[in-house]
Amino acid sequence: MEALPYLSPELLVDPEAHTPATDMWAMGVILYELMALRTPWEDEHAVRLLERIRDQPLRPLPVQYSEELAPICYTLLKRNPQSRPSADELLLLPPIQSRIVSLLDMESDDVAAG
Repeated sequence: MEALPYLSPELLVDPEAHTPATDMWAMGVILYELMALRTPWEDEHAVRLLERIRDQPLRPLPVQYSEELAPICYTLLKRNPQSRPSADELLLLPPIQSRIVSLLDMESDDVAAG
């Protein structure tokens, strides 16, 4: 049952439908879990859990995170796989790009400092 909370809705319909979009869904579940300290949908019974993943609206994330992070998580958890970003598209989102630039700047400062 440990893997069930990470299954995308399309995998509930067709277990062979694994695509990069299903991986992006799982990344969204992991991000949500890191932010909320619980998975987006929970139930002790497997069938009900899968029904919740398929049908239940996503609970809002805690508000203590940046305004940029929650929308990324919500985008990764769109039920329609075509609406989820690819890994390349995710890396091009402005909040992600700004963090990449910041990290690269820090690295170049470290290299320059020796």
